[in-house]
Amino acid sequence: MTLLTKAEMFENWLEQEEIFKHEYKNQVAYLYYLTEEEQVKEKIKDITRENNNYNTILFTNLKGLPKGGLRGVLYYEIIVAKQNNLNVDVYCNVTERGLLSKLTKNEVRDLSKTLERLLDISIREAKESRKKNINLEIYELENKVDIVISNTYKKITEENEFLNNFLNENKYIKSKREVVDNYHIETISILKNYNLKK
Repeated sequence: MTLLTKAEMFENWLEQEEIFKHEYKNQVAYLYYLTEEEQVKEKIKDITRENNNYNTILFTNLKGLPKGGLRGVLYYEIIVAKQNNLNVDVYCNVTERGLLSKLTKNEVRDLSKTLERLLDISIREAKESRKKNINLEIYELENKVDIVISNTYKKITEENEFLNNFLNENKYIKSKREVVDNYHIETISILKNYNLKK
């Protein structure tokens, strides 16, 4: 079973879990209106109150990414980062019908593998750093989608050969590496005009 297949399965499972939680909250909320007892009402309020735990926020934040495994890879890598006691911030401002939705299945697979490797490196570097921070930002601008992975570091990993090969094979993607204020930053830009090659 390939990484992308596993990521798609994980993605689908998470979506089903979210649907189940939503239905459960609706059913419990209905019970609130059937009871007169204040103690029971307070308990029901606790259960149905919007739970802003990290996983709920993460799931909601990445929901705009198109289906196909990319989301699953990012969920997995972020969970790994959290399990390694890293401070993880995620910001995603893309829509399911945006530029990423136009990628072919092979392009999504290649992008997912690339991001998996970059996040593995980022996690390794952040674990060794004092502040242990990782940031993932995904946003669509007028003519491109930028995926920015930044992390604190003690030592920066050398250039990634896989990433270099990936970029050489896919001219619609650009990469930039920089260090700013003790952060190692990798930016992957997916350009809008890549549609012309199809």
